[in-house]
Amino acid sequence: MNIDWINIIVGGLLGTLLGFLLVKISDWSRKARFHFSGFQECGVNFGTLYKINFTIEGCLDPGMSCIRITGKGYSTFAKWDETPSPLKDDKLGSFIAEMVPSTYYQPIFLKKEYSVPVIIQESDNDKKRFVFDGWWFGKDKGYFHGQELIEGDDVTLNILGGNGLNWIKTFKVKDIVSCG
Repeated sequence: MNIDWINIIVGGLLGTLLGFLLVKISDWSRKARFHFSGFQECGVNFGTLYKINFTIEGCLDPGMSCIRITGKGYSTFAKWDETPSPLKDDKLGSFIAEMVPSTYYQPIFLKKEYSVPVIIQESDNDKKRFVFDGWWFGKDKGYFHGQELIEGDDVTLNILGGNGLNWIKTFKVKDIVSCG
């Protein structure tokens, strides 16, 4: 009996490579994908919020997710609209620092539109702009350390979640605030 070792080895290698590629293609097709919808301006009783709007596409929900915002040397996690403000009785003067970490993570689902604040323009006469997060509510107590943003500054957003969700992009402040 004559065994054709060359064909056996080549067939084994090709079968292994094909199996590997099929798994990678399957994983890629099911992966959560970010769809950027733009920014929106939203007036609130303490100023104006500029929010990123997005949806998630794919086959599997990303689950618990967070958004890292970096601007002018300050890096923090976003405060999701769906999470409670770190305030007692929702009053601006009653900041509770222990509640801030509970604003960082939000379960996100496919095909649902999300709107998350990125920049706040305060309602005072100077109209100062800052990265917005849960610590901003404690600015009068020394908890917020963000620097004032000007139109030429960069703001980087990094959205992280399960099922391979990882989106990162840098925007100019003027592009974010010109949405309204």
